Amino acid sequence: MARRGRKRKVNVRRQPNGEIKRSEQVRREPDRIEPTPQMKRHKAIASGGEVGNPLSYLPIAAELREALDTYFSHKRAAGWGVQCRTTTLDDSPRGPAQDAMLEAARDEYNAGRYELADAALREAGHHAHRAVNNIFAFRQMTGSLDDLEAGARALAKHYRINVEKAA
Repeated sequence: MARRGRKRKVNVRRQPNGEIKRSEQVRREPDRIEPTPQMKRHKAIASGGEVGNPLSYLPIAAELREALDTYFSHKRAAGWGVQCRTTTLDDSPRGPAQDAMLEAARDEYNAGRYELADAALREAGHHAHRAVNNIFAFRQMTGSLDDLEAGARALAKHYRINVEKAA
C-alpha cells in the first residue's frame, strides 16, 4: 500500500507522537549597551542632576568661582536653561490666583537679580560676557581665560565678593 503525504526527513529526531523534536533554545538576555559619557550626560540632564561643574577644572581663584556660581544660580532661577512648570488647580491649598501672584512676584524678583548681574557682566566687555555665558550654556570654555577672569571679576565686584587674595 502506498504511503500518503510527504516522505519523512532523514536524520531528524522526533517526539513519540511523530512530530519533529524542537531544539531547546536557551533564552538569551539582550546585550547590555555600555553607556557612553555623552549618554550619561544626557541622562543626568534629563533627570535634573548636575553633570559636573566645569568651573572646577579651570585655574581660577575660589572667589571668582564663587561669583560665577552665584551668577549661574541667578540665571537658572530666572528661567534660563530650565523648562517652566505650568500650575494646575491641585498644586496647593491656596487659590490658583494667589499661587499665580506668588509665582509672578518670585519670577520678577529672580529676573531682576539676574538682569542686574548681567548688566554688571556686560560692563566687563563683550568677550567677557560671551566667555561666561558660553560656560553656562555649553559647559565648555570658549575664548581666553583672561576674558573669563575679567567677567568673573566684574561679577565678584557686583556681588561684593572680596577678590584681593586672587589678584
